[in-house]
Amino acid sequence: MPKGVSNGMIVICNDQSIKHLKYSELWLMDGTFKSCPFDFYQVYIIHASVSGKVYPFLYALLGRKTKSQYVELFEYVKMLIVPKNLKRIIVDFEKQCMEACEMAFPNVSVEGCCFHFTQMILKNLKYNNCYGLYRTSKEFSIRLNDAINPNFAKKELSKIMSH
Repeated sequence: MPKGVSNGMIVICNDQSIKHLKYSELWLMDGTFKSCPFDFYQVYIIHASVSGKVYPFLYALLGRKTKSQYVELFEYVKMLIVPKNLKRIIVDFEKQCMEACEMAFPNVSVEGCCFHFTQMILKNLKYNNCYGLYRTSKEFSIRLNDAINPNFAKKELSKIMSH
């Protein structure tokens, strides 16, 4: 079972996982904090699609949540797996993670996850005391749902992320 240990980071996957990631066209990546061991900051997981279903294939315990930690992880993963068919990576909208992905995988389309985008919008509605308006105003909710549409969101979000 390949393991990488470096600078506050442990990467765990098996040979079968490497094979699936190597030939997958799409990776979905996300971190979690709640199930992370005490000595680490987050568990970062790389998923891929196999026969129309998504499975977790690689786990990384990260000591930090920084761009440099993500770059180190992605460079290690790239060296370990040597992706052959990778075309798209979907991540949450964390700026450091997206930038690290784009650095490590310059020929791959790095995209934000629609689920995380919607969660971010709803969180901001609640924070700005607008969630009630979203729930009660049909016009407001229709306009907001149009804005959440992935085709619109991708263009607008790229403008926001560039600032």
